[in-house]
Amino acid sequence: TANAARTKNLELACKAIDGTILNPGDEFSFNKIVGERTKEKGYLGAIVYTDGGKSEAQEGGGICQVSSTLYLASVYSELTIVERHNHGYPVSYIPLGMDATVSWGFADLKIRNDSPMPVKIQAEESDGYVRVSILGTETRDYNVEMSYTIGGRYVRTYMSKIDKESGEVISKEPYALSGYMDDIY
Repeated sequence: TANAARTKNLELACKAIDGTILNPGDEFSFNKIVGERTKEKGYLGAIVYTDGGKSEAQEGGGICQVSSTLYLASVYSELTIVERHNHGYPVSYIPLGMDATVSWGFADLKIRNDSPMPVKIQAEESDGYVRVSILGTETRDYNVEMSYTIGGRYVRTYMSKIDKESGEVISKEPYALSGYMDDIY
């Protein structure tokens, strides 16, 4: 984005989570790893959604782009989502129903590695874009695809497992339900 303060916040949050190793059974808490977003830590004022659907500048504004990208990467990696909250309104940087808001002392993103192998989180910011990768040992014979449907103010996400060799759909299951403040048509 053209917002330098927001971009700085993205950079700081990415640096905080980059390189995190999750051994089997380990749980990742976005708020615990990133910590409180303060001026002393270098976070700048940028727009955030507040209760009641208003927006205002707060330190750390914009870092939900990092938590949302981490959430989606974790979903594709089939890590266990322990805690996730969607925004009050859809965001433009991630597909509908696949966002994850965080707020110090209130809403967290928690992910657990229930696989038998360790994984590593890589995160980086570049020109206002966030890239998160989950590195580990691939043991699946299928790929994961996410999709969604809209019904009024609700978005239902679905996880499909696609056979790597044949390209056939093995399964398609409801994954999460996100409720927003207004209808999304």
